[in-house]
Amino acid sequence: MKVKLSIFFFLLFFSSFSQNDSLPEIPEWMGNSCEKGEELAIRDYKLGVYKIFNFGLPVMSEIEWDYSDFYKEYLMDNYNIQSKHLGCVMYETAVCYSNKMKDLIENKNGDDYFEKIKKEAKVL
Repeated sequence: MKVKLSIFFFLLFFSSFSQNDSLPEIPEWMGNSCEKGEELAIRDYKLGVYKIFNFGLPVMSEIEWDYSDFYKEYLMDNYNIQSKHLGCVMYETAVCYSNKMKDLIENKNGDDYFEKIKKEAKVL
């Protein structure tokens, strides 16, 4: 009986590692093509989808963390701009996407658009 149970659990365990026919979906912004990032930003901008990516290890106090969370929500709720932190790995596609998106938004609303929003949010 122990042998049968051992074989059953052995097969059950290793069957979970079987290959799957489909690969996990890889986000479009991962990659090393600046041109692709700019194309995606233009496409999203025309669709009214505004995303800005941030990179690096944020070193902030607790108050700054709270403000950062508030600012992300404020951008989304009031300006329909998604702000997403992507960690320390800087994908060229994502960097170019974010830069292009910022340029498109500022070309429409003024060069100091994001500074105005930050000041506005800090008053609250």
